[in-house]
Amino acid sequence: MIHVADAVRDGFKKISITTVDTDVIVIAISVFKDTEAEEIWLAFATGKHFHYIPIHDIEQSLVLFNLGFYQYSKPLQVATLYLHLQDEERKQHGYMECFPRETIVIIIIMATAQPSCDICLNLHVTKSACVWCSECEEAICEDCVQRHRIQKATKNHKTILIEDYQQLPISILNIKLECGDHNQKLDFYCSNHNEPCCTRCVSENHKDCRDLKPLPEVVEGVKSSAAFSDLEDRVKDLSQVIGQTIQEKLNIKSELEVQRNSIISEVEGARKAINIHLDKIQDELLNNLTTNEAQQRDNIDRLIGKLSKMQNSVNEIVYAVEKTKQHASNFQTFLGVNKWIIEIENHESEWKSAQSDQSMATVHLQMRRC
Repeated sequence: MIHVADAVRDGFKKISITTVDTDVIVIAISVFKDTEAEEIWLAFATGKHFHYIPIHDIEQSLVLFNLGFYQYSKPLQVATLYLHLQDEERKQHGYMECFPRETIVIIIIMATAQPSCDICLNLHVTKSACVWCSECEEAICEDCVQRHRIQKATKNHKTILIEDYQQLPISILNIKLECGDHNQKLDFYCSNHNEPCCTRCVSENHKDCRDLKPLPEVVEGVKSSAAFSDLEDRVKDLSQVIGQTIQEKLNIKSELEVQRNSIISEVEGARKAINIHLDKIQDELLNNLTTNEAQQRDNIDRLIGKLSKMQNSVNEIVYAVEKTKQHASNFQTFLGVNKWIIEIENHESEWKSAQSDQSMATVHLQMRRC
């Protein structure tokens, strides 16, 4: 059911499963809800017993038992309980339509670990089969196999153990011995059309075919034929070649991982080297910036000191002029004015000199590229 879950995750809601194993039916019913599929169909059995089983309908029918008296968890228990219900009681609860008696028989069959005898089932008896007859397309129990071996119509039929039958591939199990169009035994093989055919097929569709042979004659010794031997060799060789190709691709995939890790290491190394270089450039730029800022601060501080000294001297003259105007005589004022004019002229010259100095200009810090 893992494949079913994967299919649902990929967007498929209606799933079909081909099987001859009754355990698959039990498992499918028990986990149907968990798969989140809308419908699950089982293509079950082979030959004339082949049919489709709607797992979703069976599971829904089992759920209906929860409305009243259903307290069982195993399909076989449910089936046993259902078969013991009276028809009227089944109709009253609505189970006749949604959970038919044939479905219950299927559930009882699927709850067993081994396929049941088809002959006994026709007599409404359930017995485990031990062999499979490919010509009758029936599973047979130990009791029935004895009669099968002595009856005139079936004594020459070859049987195989049921365990060996269950190991056959589905494509082989689905091959029918009866004509699908006329329900007659396939007796001939047409090499022109590469198909088996019954007597009616011959008369209706193969009148002009010249290469018609009895089917037993065609299939006789097929397992020891050169074609079958060649097929075995080709299949084994192809399987080996495919296996080698898969291993090569797996090796390439592993090498991709190695190459990826190598490139990642190179990229990380390059990034580390770039980071180291950038850190070095950053340190040099910041050191130059710090030096430049300190130098500009020193220039501004020297100029401010010079201007502050000049301002103090000028302020002293301002104070002297004010007091002289208020209290000094004209003679004192006359002599003082000549002295102060000379001093002011000197200060004006100093200020103009400072004004023309670049240190007076607006300062901009600039980053010098390394």
